[in-house]
Amino acid sequence: KLAVVDYYQTSGAGVVSAAAHFGINASQVAVWMKIFKTEGVAGLRPKPRGRRSTVKHKKPKQVKKLELSEKEAYQQEILKLRGELYHTRMERDFLKKLGAVSKNNLPPKKQQ
Repeated sequence: KLAVVDYYQTSGAGVVSAAAHFGINASQVAVWMKIFKTEGVAGLRPKPRGRRSTVKHKKPKQVKKLELSEKEAYQQEILKLRGELYHTRMERDFLKKLGAVSKNNLPPKKQQ
């Protein structure tokens, strides 16, 4: 657009001859000249097309990097909790077995 307007102004040729030189419609050259006179070079820059998005785009959250001491503390806590879980499961299994054995040792109920 700017090249067409520049050619039109420097060559002194008419709108029709400038349009023929660039192979575009003469009315388009006239429109560009009108925009250039009112808004300047900024008016000839491409404008975004279409409707603006109504959805606000979220910025990705920045992940906080843990310090080594914090990371080590978390790893130690995980190991401790895994140990507690193991012992709790062992106790549960022991109590299940004890319950099954004591059930088998009871004498059968009397029927009346």
